[in-house]
Amino acid sequence: MDVLAWAAQRQLKLGVVTNAPRENAYFMLQALKLKDTFPTVVLGDELPQGKPDPLPYQTALEELGVQASATIAFEDSPSGLRSAIAAGIPTVGIASTHAPDELSALGAALVVADFADPALLTWLEEQG
Repeated sequence: MDVLAWAAQRQLKLGVVTNAPRENAYFMLQALKLKDTFPTVVLGDELPQGKPDPLPYQTALEELGVQASATIAFEDSPSGLRSAIAAGIPTVGIASTHAPDELSALGAALVVADFADPALLTWLEEQG
């Protein structure tokens, strides 16, 4: 929640990019009470190419009207990291299901255990 508060304070645009099926993605957003927080949802399954292709992130950038260099992605999978990085987005690896060194080797700008890791907010503050 601290990361979402940080983003809200800066009035940042937020979106979800996922390979999850539509029903799963919207169920999770509803269950976590985040549906209104993430008005843009890009589903890789509904595009010609899903992750690890950069198309899902490129689509989100277009829908949000933002540049890749002014964006931060958060990913917990190798395919997600490859997708975001290939789209030119600085990406934070969330080491929830993969080893931190694996995510770092794929090019993550930062790897943290979860969104509550104090290093994440410090890094975000440094990004501006």
